[in-house]
Amino acid sequence: MKYALVIDAGTGSCRSILFDADGNAAAQAQREWTYETETGVDGAVLFDPEQFFRIVLDCLRQTVHRAADAGVNTADILTVCVTSQREGMVYLDASGKELYSAPSLDLRGAAALACLAPHEEKIYKTTGLPLHGMFGLARLVWFKLYAPQTYQRIHTAFMISDWIAYRLSGITASEPSVASSSQMFDIHTRQFAAELLEFLGLRSDIFPQVVPAGKPFARLKPAVAAAVGLCTEPWVAMGGSDTHAGLVGIGAVHPGNVGIIAGTTTPVVQVQERPFPDPKGQLFANCHAADGLWACESNGGSTGLSQRWAKKLLGGDRLTSFTDMEREARESPAGAHGMVAYIGAEIAGERTGENLGGFIFPVPWDIEQMKTADFCRAAIETNVYTVRANLDLICGRTGNRPKEILLCGGQSKSRFFAQLLADVTNLPVTVFAVKEATALGAAIAGFCGAGYYADLESACGKMCRAEAQYLPQPDAVRQYGGFYERWLAIRKYLLSR
Repeated sequence: MKYALVIDAGTGSCRSILFDADGNAAAQAQREWTYETETGVDGAVLFDPEQFFRIVLDCLRQTVHRAADAGVNTADILTVCVTSQREGMVYLDASGKELYSAPSLDLRGAAALACLAPHEEKIYKTTGLPLHGMFGLARLVWFKLYAPQTYQRIHTAFMISDWIAYRLSGITASEPSVASSSQMFDIHTRQFAAELLEFLGLRSDIFPQVVPAGKPFARLKPAVAAAVGLCTEPWVAMGGSDTHAGLVGIGAVHPGNVGIIAGTTTPVVQVQERPFPDPKGQLFANCHAADGLWACESNGGSTGLSQRWAKKLLGGDRLTSFTDMEREARESPAGAHGMVAYIGAEIAGERTGENLGGFIFPVPWDIEQMKTADFCRAAIETNVYTVRANLDLICGRTGNRPKEILLCGGQSKSRFFAQLLADVTNLPVTVFAVKEATALGAAIAGFCGAGYYADLESACGKMCRAEAQYLPQPDAVRQYGGFYERWLAIRKYLLSR
């Protein structure tokens, strides 16, 4: 049996998983990491590159040792694939030393948006992304304006997964799906946007080669292999961005497929056979990790984060898990006795200003009627309504409605959530056996790049296994049609205040 070793550098932690060619996880390890603020810089968030890389190596070491203890011949590891959070960036100087290392949370670029605003349409048409301070373009402008000495010293600018692959191999490269999140990448040519950058008066000489997801481009350094317990130096490859690797991990590699990654946030993504910059500029247009495909993306906002907050707020010591919260929610009927929640729900591209929200319910009311169960159900239902609103936005713009929803992310572990999603969208919802879809997608790309599988379609057919499909229930579909319209109407009213 052959294996792919994956590094998944998420926002809150690093995970390392060893997959076999059938899509089974043979061993894994995970460690959380932390960030730092930068004194005197509004919105700035950084990470310590040495600490981060020590955590990466520690996860790899634990995974390799656990695999060996389980009888895996680690000499059969074909490739080490790296996937990461989007938007996070690292700058290197000419010696390869980190000048700047920051996650997607770094919003220093907001201070530079006024300089980019006159060119917003050109930027969007080239990169597929609306202006925002989290993107690499605004950050690069910030360095030019406020830290010019650092700006002049930049030799290489790339994404977090690119940087980890560099530290593992010594070779710099980037991959289209994660580079798309920099807002410095031309989604039409699938190369860094030199023409746009020069038009904006920015440097275009600081970007590495671009390689497709899964393509081996360097060997693991002998010193790194020894440090993590490997006796060989397997190939290193890019696994794609976390979102787009997640799409591969659920088999969303055909035009028209819709994948929903219901995690801390909830990207809602439709696969396209060509770039689709939204005429109204609300949707993200990205390169897919599958070469030759693109992704049209909306996002439901901090759905998982808001659910975690609601669980803690409502349950105290009683609701200790999402399973407890779901069990409580089942005690409330569909529609939660008229209660609706607006806690983290977003529709892509809406500039809402102050985000009014909370829990809203009919008055006058019997104080004994509203229970914790109603709050729990409303908190879950609002996440599902948000997904539908973003899905309807995409389908309305592209004119293409899917036949089913492919669901992954932490919320996909909930049968309650999956069934609600089917009822509210009136579409079948398929969930998958392997919950770590992002890591699995990176492994699939790696096996294809190593030549083990001929293409992504055959690899996904072998490695992506559906666990269950949830079909819309006609009575619930009728009920939730009215509840959803009411949720939209109240939301519209709140946003008008």
